[in-house]
This record gives sequence, structure tokens and C-alpha cells, in this order.
Amino acid sequence: MRYTDESFIAAIQSEGQAPDQTLAGLYENEAWRNAVFRLVQDSGGSREDAEDVFQEGLRRMIVNIRNGLFEGRSSLKTYHYRICRNLWVSQLRRDNRRQELQQALQNHDTGLDSEETLIQKERREHLAKALKLLGDNCRQVLVMWTKGYAMEEIAEAAGYKNGNVAKKRKRICLSKLIARVRQQPELMKILLEL
Repeated sequence: MRYTDESFIAAIQSEGQAPDQTLAGLYENEAWRNAVFRLVQDSGGSREDAEDVFQEGLRRMIVNIRNGLFEGRSSLKTYHYRICRNLWVSQLRRDNRRQELQQALQNHDTGLDSEETLIQKERREHLAKALKLLGDNCRQVLVMWTKGYAMEEIAEAAGYKNGNVAKKRKRICLSKLIARVRQQPELMKILLEL
């Protein structure tokens, strides 16, 4: 049976067997699967990664529909794809942070401080000094931003309403940091040389 967006939403919101049958039909929809699989595999993911992202995307889409969060501003296929894209980007960010941590631990374990490691350590110390000029909230927002967290993740961690509020707060905090650093010429000179 071929479902329209409206019939799919109605089936998900109903009780009984309809949601299961609808989900099975969607799960087997080649166009939806291929779009997500291409997205994941074209950016270095495996077939298993793509399958996981596809399934989790369906689950989240269904939860959003049941909770009335789907506003109908796009087709369900586009909505599902966007959810999957966000899931995959978050996964890539987590993987990158994990690799950076493992690399840092390996550098630490070798006991050898290469010139690059020393330079990075010096940069971190100077940036930490500059960030101490700000309050805890601004420091948290800017540190998370520089580590590549999404604005939605920053908003959640800092207790903001949404990613747009976090983005605005980041701009304000960055302006404060620049203004404070300009008041300390020696620190400004060091940071500009980094």
C-alpha cells in the first residue's frame, strides 16, 4: 500500500496495527533508504552506520509526529532526511572528539613533548587566560563552540531555550572577550601571534 504524508501521519497517530504496517512500508521504501545511505556512505560511514542512522531517524520522526512536533513545512521524506543528516553530523562530531582525545592520550603516554604539542599547550594556556576574563556562562558557551558543538547542544548544556538563543549568546560572549582582551595589550599581542 502506498501512503501519502497525511495517511502516514494518521496511521502513526492511530492505535492498533496501522502504525506497524505503515512503519514496515516506510522501512522498505527504497527512495528514503537510498537518500540516507548515500548521505552516510559518501561521508565515510559504513552500511551499518547508514542502517543505524536510517532506523533512528524513523524512530525520532515517529516520536515527533506523535508529540505534535512535525509542523508540515516539508514533506515527510525531507523531514526524515533532515533528522538523519543531523544524527549523522552529531555522530561525526562525537567521533572526531573521541579521536582527538585518543590522540592526546597517546601523545601523553609517549612522554615525548614534540614542538607541536608544546605550541598547542601554550595556545591552550593563553586562550584559557583570555577566557578567565569572562563569566562561567560565557566561558562555557565559547569553549563548547570552539570544540565544534552544535548550537542546539550548547543551548541544552547552558539551559537556553534553543539554538538561536545560544547563537546570540555566543556572539555577545565573543564581543565581550574581544573587548576585554583589547584592554590587555600584552595578552592581545600573544593571542594575535598564535
